[in-house]
Amino acid sequence: SVPPMTLDPIQFVGVSRSEGEGPGWAGLIDMQPVTIGPHSCVEVDLDAGSLTTAFITLELSGGAGSRIELTAAECYEDEPIDLPWLRAKGDRTDAVSGDLYGDPDLYRVDGWGDSKSPETYSPFWFRTLRYLRVSVQTGEAALTLERLSLTETHYPLAVTGAFRSSSEL
Repeated sequence: SVPPMTLDPIQFVGVSRSEGEGPGWAGLIDMQPVTIGPHSCVEVDLDAGSLTTAFITLELSGGAGSRIELTAAECYEDEPIDLPWLRAKGDRTDAVSGDLYGDPDLYRVDGWGDSKSPETYSPFWFRTLRYLRVSVQTGEAALTLERLSLTETHYPLAVTGAFRSSSEL
């Protein structure tokens, strides 16, 4: 039988790029709350360190009427010639001349959460990503991102075999 998939918490390792007058994004990496003021439009690209498959969980407080878009992507790349198949991938870590392309998740914040009982958004399906773009547009109220976490998932298949050959092919 196939063993159940793993569920291991992992953390982001850094910020690749940010736009707008956002807060200190390092807090998200350290699992600390980050507050975005009212009438703000900010964006941050977080780096998971390597390609992974993970469930995304976002915990929020306040921010009624805010709009959050999460875009999971494998890499930075040039503008695609034709989505989804004709892609131009050079340096996959180049956050300066590349961009992230993927199907975004859109969440509209109700605003009922607080730090003790946060409003939570977690898509049903896991995402394959190295980078996660978090785009936030706040309304009348400030929004606090209490926590943004990844739970890595995969089949626990151990490498149990090896192969050697005298052929270079």
